[in-house]
Order: sequence, then structure tokens, then C-alpha cells
Amino acid sequence: MSETAIEKVTPGVSALVEVYAEDFTRALPRHIDGPQWIRNSLAALRKDKDLYAAANNNTPAAMRVLMEAARLGHVPGTKEYYLIPRGNKELGFEEYTNKRGERKKRARQEVTGIEGYLGIISRIYRAGAVQSVIVELVKSKDRFTFNPGLHDRPEHEVDWFGDRGDLVGVYAYAVMHDRAISKVVIMSLDEIHEHRARSETWKHTWSREYSPWTTDFEAMVRKTAVRQLEKWVPTSTEYREQQFRLAEQARAQEVKPEPAPEEPIEAEVVGDPPAQDDSALLPRPEADPRTEGAA
Repeated sequence: MSETAIEKVTPGVSALVEVYAEDFTRALPRHIDGPQWIRNSLAALRKDKDLYAAANNNTPAAMRVLMEAARLGHVPGTKEYYLIPRGNKELGFEEYTNKRGERKKRARQEVTGIEGYLGIISRIYRAGAVQSVIVELVKSKDRFTFNPGLHDRPEHEVDWFGDRGDLVGVYAYAVMHDRAISKVVIMSLDEIHEHRARSETWKHTWSREYSPWTTDFEAMVRKTAVRQLEKWVPTSTEYREQQFRLAEQARAQEVKPEPAPEEPIEAEVVGDPPAQDDSALLPRPEADPRTEGAA
């Protein structure tokens, strides 16, 4: 189905994204370009007709999912933040054709969002305290050793170009900027399956087809380990925003230097001049000739 045809059937979500573009932009961290994020989000919704239809079945839910992606600083529809159709019985039921061509009945779908392991790692780096994050799968033919009492991190030898065997587990840790090692998270395959069983996209057969547990299983294994690591390292969804706020607060609290006192002017102190006898300046009276010479 062409994009034009989709627009004619369900135009709602595209119009809403455009209307609330400024709200999405305000929610984004400052280092992300708002208009480009809007374009990428619309492209992610429109690239799959089932996903686009699910978004329009429940536009408020779709807008909440997109706003959550914006708040986290992720682009929807990428491995940072998956967009997944999910059944919601409150929306009623519909018929659909599965991959084997069989007609089935399912709850009408809406869009849900799932943060990927790359998204979590991105937030960890944005916090500014971590130098690197190590997340590795362990397979049956790898050499893996870790004793918490002796090792600060696992010793893992891998034949990258040979047969490594089946997946048996995963581990994750972070190296801080001061070279310290965070807590090491180790999970077995059984623990991974327990987390998968609790996933909303895995509980129902109609959503498993689109679930990242089906399309990107190893990425979800890594994400499960990184999610546990997140509890032990600093993370931030708005690191750059915090930096801007701290800089603004520092400027506001900055004390301006007082002007330097003026240098005293050296001068000779002169006293008041003596009082002048003004009578000496008055004209003297002329002599009276009648008295002149009398003594």
C-alpha cells in the first residue's frame, strides 16, 4: 500500500505529530534537532503499514510513545527505541492474515515503545561519568572466567572467526573515567528467558511477530544485561540540559568584583590665608584746610 493510500485511510497520527511538533521539540535534549527528529519519527511510523494502522487505532497511545522517546533523547523506530504493534482488547478485535496465509482473529493493535540496549548505553554515556561500557555474549565454546573475589572484571577469550557454540549467557560492566570498574552484571540464558517471558510483546502470539525478541534476539539479550547495569552506574536522559542549567546557575551566582578604590591624591595642605584688613583699601579722606596745621 502506498503512503498516499495510507494517509487517506488513517490521517490522524501524522496530523497530530505536526500539531504538537513544538511540544516534542521542548521535550528533546538540546543537542537533538527538533525538525529532523519529527521527520524521522513520521518516517518510522509510515515505513510499515501495520505499524501505521496500529498508531492510528489509538492515537493518544502513539503520542505518549513518541513523547517518551523524545524525553529519553531517542529516535523512534531505531535500535535505540523500537516501535512495536501490540494488541489491546479494549479496542475490540479484528481479523488478520498470518505469515502462513491463515485468517486469524486478534485484538486490535496499538503502538508501544521499547528502549533498546543502544538507547540505554547512550544515556549512560550522556551522564558523563563513564568512559566505556562493555556488553558481551558468552557462548558455550568461549573461555570465560570470573571470580568476584579475585577479578575486577571477567576474563573472556573468544575465537571470533570460529564456531563459538550456543549462547549460554551475557555480562556487562562499565569503566569509569577514573579507571574504576563498576559492578559486573552476569546473567544466564535461563534468566534471560525469564525476562523475555515478562515482556508484553512476547506474551501474545499476535505481537511476537513484531517483537524485538523475535527480530533482534541477541540485541535484547544485551539490553537485558545493560538494564541491570543501569542500576549501578550514573545515567541521565537530559545530560546536556543539566549542563546548560548548571552553567546558567553559575553565571547567575557569579559575584561581580567591586570597583577598586581611587588612589588618594597627594597635595600640600595649605591653611586659610590671614584675614585681610579691608580698611586699608578704602580711600583716605581729604584734609580740612581750616584744621590743617593745628595741633
